Amino acid sequence: MKKVDLLVEGGWMITMDAKRRIFENGAVAIRGNKIVDVGKTEEIKRGYTATKTISAKDKLIIPGLVDSHIHTHHTLTKGMIDDIPCNPWVEQAFSFCFANLDPESYYISALITCLQMMKTGTTSYIECGTVPPMEDRVVKAIEETGMRAIVGRVVWDLFEGPGFKSYPKLSRGCERETTETALARSEDFIKRFNRSANGRIQTWFSLHQVPNCSPKLCRGVRDLSNKYNLGILTHAGVVEEMVQFTVERFGMRDIEYLNSVGILGPDFLGAHMAWITGKEMMMIRDTKSNIVHNVSSSMKGGYGSVSRGKFPEMISAGINVALGCDGANCSNHLDMVREMFLASVAHKEVRQDTTVMPPELVLEMATLNGAKAMKLEKKIGSLEAGKLADLTLFNLNRPEWVPTHRFNVIRNLIYSASGDSVDTVIIDGKITVENGRCVTVDEEEIYREARRLIKPFLRVKAQAVRKEAKRKPKSELWRII
Repeated sequence: MKKVDLLVEGGWMITMDAKRRIFENGAVAIRGNKIVDVGKTEEIKRGYTATKTISAKDKLIIPGLVDSHIHTHHTLTKGMIDDIPCNPWVEQAFSFCFANLDPESYYISALITCLQMMKTGTTSYIECGTVPPMEDRVVKAIEETGMRAIVGRVVWDLFEGPGFKSYPKLSRGCERETTETALARSEDFIKRFNRSANGRIQTWFSLHQVPNCSPKLCRGVRDLSNKYNLGILTHAGVVEEMVQFTVERFGMRDIEYLNSVGILGPDFLGAHMAWITGKEMMMIRDTKSNIVHNVSSSMKGGYGSVSRGKFPEMISAGINVALGCDGANCSNHLDMVREMFLASVAHKEVRQDTTVMPPELVLEMATLNGAKAMKLEKKIGSLEAGKLADLTLFNLNRPEWVPTHRFNVIRNLIYSASGDSVDTVIIDGKITVENGRCVTVDEEEIYREARRLIKPFLRVKAQAVRKEAKRKPKSELWRII
């Protein structure tokens, strides 16, 4: 018998391999940080002996979920800037979230973000935009929690209209950079942190808002991306007003502009993409660019991704479409199981077509498509021999899962469950969540620190509420005693 480090055996298993095999009594053999074998439990146990065995009886084993669009700086201000349109929301995020962060609060915010994702089954994520110059705080949180991630260092160099103008000029939480400084610091960030944490961390570039990124900056980012074989992230086609900022400045819509300066390609990932034309969709397809659908943040913010977006058409056209929860002040949750549910049912409602976005497809979006968006499709996204050992186990002994059988196992995951039923998470061959508890960091200590560090944000928010109260009749105000 061959020796392995870890054997996960005896559970329902959705492999997401090329044959889309599902085992009623499956097992995964792991040595180091890689999967050695996958198959029926009786066959795997005949071939391998393990240092540690995890019983997956009454559990479901799936590949670790990939959240392809996250912001870690939002978490400490969760619920403080809700229910306002997109562009005013962005302005408030700059002036409120960015301006009041310091290295300590950013680190705790990133830790809680990682905790929320891991404890609901996400093993890999893409950070679409850090807060300069504190990117190392995000890296530290990823290293300590054990997650796999891409950290997109935010760059932009146009700070006047058309576009967003309230990016703070002076604060502890962000810094305006010239084109040359942004590129130089980004390259330094790559040299310091790319492939760190045993290769779990990649460092990419994030063009923060399209109308605020000059052609010189975009071409400089493309050159560095090619030099280091890394990817480029951005938000594009979010809402029509934001697209018009780009039209006013450059005479082109978001995707047209990004294509003209050489940004599109297989290493590009664009988030939101509700407001794109058919011509832009063909540009995305022809350049083999990647898209991430942020359905929950769009529905909460009224962006139009479901009612106006072309996501089913993009998928039919062969475009790689992944899923992402966005920040804790956008969707206000970081649960990819909830995100899969919304991605499946929201389009059915709008199109009045129950065949649109079937559960099998949205599971692909949250695993295989996310892996491709990370340029890691050969390493993660499915349970196969030779791939990295990133697994999520769900507890099936819960009412939302009972009964589970061969006819409904995927449908239960997408339509009935949530990330609350996650029992165990394994990343890079190491257990990070066990029996629903994170084992890599001290959860309680992190929560205590978060409650302490929230005080400056609460003071700023209280001042804003008092100003708003003077403009509203008392009948419209809630009182907390």
